[in-house]
Amino acid sequence: MRPGSWWLLLGGGFALLGPLFGFLVGSAIGPGEQSAGLSPLQLALFAGFAVGGLGVLAALNGARRLYRDSRTTTPAA
Repeated sequence: MRPGSWWLLLGGGFALLGPLFGFLVGSAIGPGEQSAGLSPLQLALFAGFAVGGLGVLAALNGARRLYRDSRTTTPAA
């Protein structure tokens, strides 16, 4: 595989599934005592969005590496 392919695939997967798992974990915890004015559902969903944001950054890094690799390699003649 070309450099950056795994970063692109894994980053895209984390970007898509991070918020969903955050909502799933928050729903499993259920409404509980609020800390800092937020419910556990809101905290877990925020954590899921944070993981999703890191996934977007990883996917963009992978896309950049793929683009740079395609620009530096020359086709075999």
